[in-house]
Amino acid sequence: MYGLGIILIILFVPAAIMLKYIPMRERPYKVLTEAAAAAALGILFVFVLASSTGVSLGERLGEMSDQAIEILLANESFMNNSALAEMNAEEIRKALSLFYTLLINSLPGILLIITGVVSYLEYILIAKVLARKVDNVRKLQEFKNFTLPKSALWGWLTVFGAAWLVSRGFDIGEMVLINIGILMEFSFVVQGSAVIFYFMDSRRIPKPVAVIIIFLFIGTRMTQTLLFTFGVVDLVFNFRSRMTRKSL
Repeated sequence: MYGLGIILIILFVPAAIMLKYIPMRERPYKVLTEAAAAAALGILFVFVLASSTGVSLGERLGEMSDQAIEILLANESFMNNSALAEMNAEEIRKALSLFYTLLINSLPGILLIITGVVSYLEYILIAKVLARKVDNVRKLQEFKNFTLPKSALWGWLTVFGAAWLVSRGFDIGEMVLINIGILMEFSFVVQGSAVIFYFMDSRRIPKPVAVIIIFLFIGTRMTQTLLFTFGVVDLVFNFRSRMTRKSL
């Protein structure tokens, strides 16, 4: 029930806000931010509602993960996987438990990322539909031109440092830092993806090919780190502007 509620919030809350403010010609990223923030508050309400029953959503997911681990351990084809050949049942149990614990602790950040991506796609779609009926609808800038504010790097480092200082000694401190780290990394991966998109577009490579390449980059940890690095370098040294000047 809670999962369905979260899905409905992510899908419909941002869309409802956009349908109201896009025709008013508000700044696109202002509308996008407010829509995603409203959905985030809705998700927070679901978490609070679940906790009010006496069992938090995290505890419910923990119980489900324990059941999933037992099912996997009882599955012969899974246990006979060559990748697990050098591990006994107890080691596999600990590894799975660690994985699910990390996944559950990362859930708030993951949900915020999904909310942001869905909101972005919905804005593009809604703006395109409304443009047929409303004059001068303000559309999002092309993704190749997307950039974080210049202060984003120091802002994220300040937030992470402050959270580390404040959360020490609290049970949820580690979870807070994990989610801040996830959101920080995602923001610079998006910036790095925009750099790739810009480079592909400057070489007149079709957009679908650029999208496929970005997804391939996101697919492994090493290439994700590369995208993250591209994002940081672009933000600090204005890499795309330098590319533009050289091409002139």
